[in-house]
Amino acid sequence: MFKGNKEIVSVIIITKNEDQNIEDCLLSLLPEKNSYIYEVILVDSNSDDKTREIAGKYKEKLNLQILNIKESTHYNAGLSRSIGANAACGNLILFLDGDMVLKPEFLKKTIPLIDEKEVYGIIGLREDKVYSNGILIKTKKNTYGITHLRQAFHFGGALLISKEAYLSVNGYKTNLYANEEPELYIRLKKYQYKILETPVPMITHHDTYIDKISKVKSLFSKRSISIGQVVRTSLQEKTLLELLKHRFLSRNAIPIIFDFISLILLILAVFNVNFVFFVMIIQISMFIFLMMNNNLKNFIISKLLVIQSMVGFFVNKPVYYRVEVDDHNQFPHTP
Repeated sequence: MFKGNKEIVSVIIITKNEDQNIEDCLLSLLPEKNSYIYEVILVDSNSDDKTREIAGKYKEKLNLQILNIKESTHYNAGLSRSIGANAACGNLILFLDGDMVLKPEFLKKTIPLIDEKEVYGIIGLREDKVYSNGILIKTKKNTYGITHLRQAFHFGGALLISKEAYLSVNGYKTNLYANEEPELYIRLKKYQYKILETPVPMITHHDTYIDKISKVKSLFSKRSISIGQVVRTSLQEKTLLELLKHRFLSRNAIPIIFDFISLILLILAVFNVNFVFFVMIIQISMFIFLMMNNNLKNFIISKLLVIQSMVGFFVNKPVYYRVEVDDHNQFPHTP
């Protein structure tokens, strides 16, 4: 794919109040550690801490550009990554979050794999370090369980991808509240852009512990609307089959899709009581299916989220935002 050309990597880092992590992230990108890197573009979601101030110290060392989303109708990872990718000059893009540290050998070992295997992207081993009140409480060495070189089943916030493939599928969706990574994955898969996973260390991710109460509350946040958004997008992009095959998306989307159908049938039952029978068949079938796949909790969760998912399915508002370049030059965006 890149034979005869120099591989140039643009690193896109997205941040929101990452002053505790951003310096470690940027230090891992210094030229003596990663010679393939041509530029670093940091896209900040208007942090109110010292994230941009700390990053500014590395402008010359890293050929770093700082873009701040000063205003937006809503902030999300897909929007930030899209802004960064559109500004990138490299023929390869490495997406990172501000709380990630890149391993020094990753690019050196994986870019040749992309050349040899004629694939368009790659992910490696992810190590998660979880902190509570600044204290390390848990470490997971291989979050994705990668054991050998093969086609990836998914990817997260860290991804090395050719700009050609990224742009050809129109990149990240800017209006999704969450699930932007699996949504991009299923579009890449539809157009047969191979993304590999390899047991080469890629990143250390510094994460914050979330207690059970907060996890339950998050079910009812705006992020839960994204399941409906992704279902709608998959219908528009003709990727519904890929969605149903996706391990993570399917276990969340399938129960909600069938609950949505059941809800419509219950409304129709006002006019014809026989529709209740079809609702019972759908729900019993879904209960058995989820039980066989050890995913019975989603039988309840989908019912709690069906209304929010419907909102996500039907509401498709464009995103309006204003970006500051290096905190002084501004440009607005309208779709």
